[in-house]
Amino acid sequence: MAFKFDQLKGLFATIKEKGAAVAGVAADKTKDAARIAKLTVDLSTEKNGLEKAFLELGKAYYEESKDSAEGLAAQLCAEISAIQARIEGIQGELDGLKDSFKPAEEPDFDEVVSAEEPCECCEEATCDSCENAEEKKSEGCCESEEKAEGCCESEEKAEGCCESEEKAEGCCESEEKTED
Repeated sequence: MAFKFDQLKGLFATIKEKGAAVAGVAADKTKDAARIAKLTVDLSTEKNGLEKAFLELGKAYYEESKDSAEGLAAQLCAEISAIQARIEGIQGELDGLKDSFKPAEEPDFDEVVSAEEPCECCEEATCDSCENAEEKKSEGCCESEEKAEGCCESEEKAEGCCESEEKAEGCCESEEKTED
């Protein structure tokens, strides 16, 4: 039994050595991957910095020499000026369209709240402007249970419209209207 125990002990030692070697390689690969990621970010940052510097240089050159540039620089300056003009035109049109969605004037809360409801019998602006105003204002309007649907249902109901022979058009015209 001693023989097998020594073999088993040797096997575990070999596995331990190979495991340590594999773990060391994995750790090195992980460090390399982390370094690659860091260098990639650093490279990207430096490229962005270079691009910004070229952009600033180009803007500065354009502002200083847009009217006196020659050759390729003159062509590029003209192209930039044309693009800026198109941008201004598009922006102006866009602003105009956006303004068309804005209300001309916000309604006053007090005016909206105090606005009179339209006449229920003839749908005029108010009962006072209705051609049948006198008939509607007489007493007893729509007091029967058989009144037309929607007729004079407000608290300020038009008085007398269901009793008068000259009723407002559409007022109390149901089959169950009151008898005159």
